[in-house]
Amino acid sequence: MDPKFRAGVLTISDKGSRGERRDESGETAAAILREEGMIIQKKEIVPDDRKKIMEILIRWVDQDGLSLIVTSGGTGLSPTDVTIRERPSWSTQRIR
Repeated sequence: MDPKFRAGVLTISDKGSRGERRDESGETAAAILREEGMIIQKKEIVPDDRKKIMEILIRWVDQDGLSLIVTSGGTGLSPTDVTIRERPSWSTQRIR
């Protein structure tokens, strides 16, 4: 794989963003991407906040030129978990 293929890993977690939980899923995603030869240019943990999530995704694509962004988290059932409800507004392809 082209070593210039740049990726980002965005973990969406209220507790993780406050330092109350280790970002195991983000670390695992980054490790898998590195094993595939990708450069992890961006890795961040943000709270379940639609505006912050969108700002980061737009910046990573438009300004940082990332080719791939993997998101993790934000899929619980609490009212603050926005990823499942909002994903269709910012994702072009769903991979199962």
